[in-house]
Amino acid sequence: MGFAAVIKKLHAVIELYARREEVKGKSRCVSISEISNNDFNLNVSRYIHQPIEEDLEPLYLLLNKQKKLEEELIELQREMKGIVDCIS
Repeated sequence: MGFAAVIKKLHAVIELYARREEVKGKSRCVSISEISNNDFNLNVSRYIHQPIEEDLEPLYLLLNKQKKLEEELIELQREMKGIVDCIS
C-alpha cells in the first residue's frame, strides 16, 4: 500500500472518529462500562468484528488445484529420482 493510500485511510478513520459515526466492521462507540467489562482491554477486535469476506473459491476448484499440484509433485519426484539415480 502506497503512502497516499495510507494517508487516505487515515483521514477516513479520523472522519469516523470526529463524527462518532458507527460503521459495521469499522467503527463503534462503546461505553466505559463495556470497556470495564473487558478489563479495560482496548484491543479493537474486542469491539469491532470484521465481516467474513465471501471471495473464497468453491471447494471443487480447490480440489482440482490440489489434484493438479499432487500430480505435479509426483512428476517432480520422478525427475528427482532420475537425477539421483544418475549421480549414484
